[in-house]
Amino acid sequence: DTGTYTPSTYGFKSFAGDGTSGILIYGAHVYRSNLGGMANNPAQSTGFETYVPTTGSAVYLPRVGHHVYNGSAWVNEGVLHESEARTNLVTYSNEFTHSSWVKNATITPNDAVSPDGTSNASKFSFGGTGYFQFNSISTVGQTYTVSAWVKSYDGTDEAFQLYAQNGDFNQDFIATSEWQRFSLTYTSTDADANHGDGIARPTSNTPALLHVYGIQMEAGSTPSSYIPTSGSTVTRAAETLTVPAANLPYSSTNVSIQMDGKMTYAEDGGNNTALPWRWRLDSSNILYNTISTAGTRTGQPRFIQQQATSGYDEVIGANNVYSPNTNVPFNFAGRYGSTFLNGAHEGTLLTANTTPTALPDLSSTNLELGYIFMGTIGKFRVWSDDLTNTGIATASAPTFTTEFAM
Repeated sequence: DTGTYTPSTYGFKSFAGDGTSGILIYGAHVYRSNLGGMANNPAQSTGFETYVPTTGSAVYLPRVGHHVYNGSAWVNEGVLHESEARTNLVTYSNEFTHSSWVKNATITPNDAVSPDGTSNASKFSFGGTGYFQFNSISTVGQTYTVSAWVKSYDGTDEAFQLYAQNGDFNQDFIATSEWQRFSLTYTSTDADANHGDGIARPTSNTPALLHVYGIQMEAGSTPSSYIPTSGSTVTRAAETLTVPAANLPYSSTNVSIQMDGKMTYAEDGGNNTALPWRWRLDSSNILYNTISTAGTRTGQPRFIQQQATSGYDEVIGANNVYSPNTNVPFNFAGRYGSTFLNGAHEGTLLTANTTPTALPDLSSTNLELGYIFMGTIGKFRVWSDDLTNTGIATASAPTFTTEFAM
């Protein structure tokens, strides 16, 4: 019965619980009523009939509807996905009046609406020698990134500085009237347990009036999404996105795939600096796309297929199609077949490889989306058809739409 259960209709019963009388209960669960997600869940007509099942641990939904500021407006960029686990090493990331912060500045808490939509941003008033820092312990040779959301207090452009390792590393920035996230990346050269990392007046000693929200320090070459803390470090686990084989179109002779969004990456000298998607049965049967920064490359798209008897084949773009940065736009499409392989990026068609003799059988294999990927996924599409060269060039044209489709 899916009606409304009320005392007047069904009454209440109580049981002694004496071991011989009572009730049997099966399938208790906690659910979110605002499910969202990349595809509609099998919802029925009423809210309590829809839930996310668990198997021993909580199931977390994809972070859909992620907005990025484009310089004039906050734009919905689609699904935020981060395949790397990260830890915010700042123990009081937004409680700036706490004693753990070392201050030579006037702090007014809850003075403005922050990027999370609540009034929890603080006003920082720096004098000519002002600074605001936390003490950190670092590992020599480890790369860290310090970041913070900052905007000017009164709409006038304000200069300020992010610094690390007691000022051994620093960078000046300009805060405007809009919230922006600023970051400083450095590789530690000193294991001193009392490193100062934080925000200061600029090197020109000009006073500054700022609004500040969400300071983060993390091991990594790029900033990840903000991880709030309140008294201890907090770790966000690595995220995985899996598309079940049953939901994927497949043909034994040709498959086409397109993906767009914005990626964040640093140049690490690897062939798989980013691996936006991977469809893999085993090491001899695989379709995938990577971004390479090996050698002189700064961001080279590679379209790859491998089949047990046909062997390894690839199509590659220019060495510098992309440049390492935060929220780098991309749009690529590939056609994979039993007699061909080709790719396109931003509407630019590459040169087809006609040496393949077979397409790997992935009909029963799940696809790993965002396998090595930090950024947003705007659109991901799979066809059990050959889109042709004209088709993949058109599909990869730089429109950067933000719907998720397949």
